[in-house]
Amino acid sequence: QAKFTVLGFLFALIVGWVLFRKLMPVMFVAMIPFVGLGCIMGLLGWLSIPLNIVNNVITPLVLVIGFAETIHVLFLTGAFIGQGDGTGVAVLKMIRRLMVPCFLAALTTAIGFGSLFLAEDRALREFAMVASVSSLIMFLVVLLVSACLLASPLGRYCVHDRRPARRDANQITPRSEEHT
Repeated sequence: QAKFTVLGFLFALIVGWVLFRKLMPVMFVAMIPFVGLGCIMGLLGWLSIPLNIVNNVITPLVLVIGFAETIHVLFLTGAFIGQGDGTGVAVLKMIRRLMVPCFLAALTTAIGFGSLFLAEDRALREFAMVASVSSLIMFLVVLLVSACLLASPLGRYCVHDRRPARRDANQITPRSEEHT
């Protein structure tokens, strides 16, 4: 489990760097899913649900779900900021836009894993319950923690601002561009 957790973190860093090429969004993509994983593992411990050979799959599974959702959140928030919205407005628009589709994705994932609850094997039934609840928890944690961090002053460092650079009035413009 530790090996897959470390590999998952390295994978998130690589994918985050390829997509964003800035340190803060990369750390954002790598860390938010681990907050969700911590919540899930804490809940499992609190409910005295042991990690067995089947439940160990939960760690990489929920991390992949969390990485994908976090990247989606960052890109959409960055797109709204690129359209000229402030950080707070962009976060609210992102939540309105992603709440239903991401919830439906988490719900269908939960239903898919929940179907294993019909298995005769106790370990598979336990996995079905843990995986179903974990996918929903990861959705909530990613959306809520991402929204809080993006709406904070830290948010301006976490998104890629796609607005074109403003042209300085004193900048010399080539003749070919003056008449276009």
